[in-house]
Amino acid sequence: HQEIARRQRSEAIMAARLRLMTFAQAHTLTELLQATLDEAELLTESRISFFHFVEADQNSLALQTWSTNTLQTMCTAAPDDRHYPIDRAGVWVDCVRERRVVIHNDYAALPHRKGLPPGHAMVVRQLVAPILRGDQIMAIIGVGNKPEDYNEDDLEAVKQLAAMVMEVVERKWAEERMAHLAYHDALTDLPNRLLLTDRLQQAMDKALRDQQRLAVCYLDLDEFKPINDAWGHAQGDRTLIDIAGRLKQWMRAGDTVARLGGDEFALLINDLKDI
Repeated sequence: HQEIARRQRSEAIMAARLRLMTFAQAHTLTELLQATLDEAELLTESRISFFHFVEADQNSLALQTWSTNTLQTMCTAAPDDRHYPIDRAGVWVDCVRERRVVIHNDYAALPHRKGLPPGHAMVVRQLVAPILRGDQIMAIIGVGNKPEDYNEDDLEAVKQLAAMVMEVVERKWAEERMAHLAYHDALTDLPNRLLLTDRLQQAMDKALRDQQRLAVCYLDLDEFKPINDAWGHAQGDRTLIDIAGRLKQWMRAGDTVARLGGDEFALLINDLKDI
């Protein structure tokens, strides 16, 4: 009986993974995370669940997602009230402090539970797992309020779904990073020549349509080569980054500062009424 139950559970987890992989191809990251939580609830018979990304400071939550059922029936907090630092939270972040999975099958009896902010779902029991990459906690996934105690089977289901969704997330991040690098300078993160060309064409079309002027300014830095010669390329790079930052501060929000290469920059200034 146990052998059949394990096999059925493995098949259910695999089917959930396949559904989510297909779902990820045509949906946003938030939609994928919510679908993952919905699957986790089905596999563990839970009533609530959440997925939170953790910032590099290991104390801030970058993106918080709840399951469909949690949001529709149990979480009445306004979006702005759902975010709070990890160090203000209760026992659900023991997984961060202890860097391991935590299971609380008698939540009410825990002396340091702290409770949750107004509007959050009441917790009866919970299973919360950190998702690590090296020594960094990347995210936290949790399920709660199963009618019976959580066990190792529940833990395995949650871990497998978390591993799958993080693979998709990291692939999406890599794709976004590659797309960003195609249009931005790797050193200063300013738009590169390709993006400047595209924005220039759009600005020219808009200037003609609105009967306004635009300016294109070409800048290069005088006496930049001696900085590299005297202080090294690392100091030269820091100088270019500093110059890029000063130009961005000076420009208006709708204008463009681009790096063409070397010590060459370009400014695209829109919506000028006169020269």
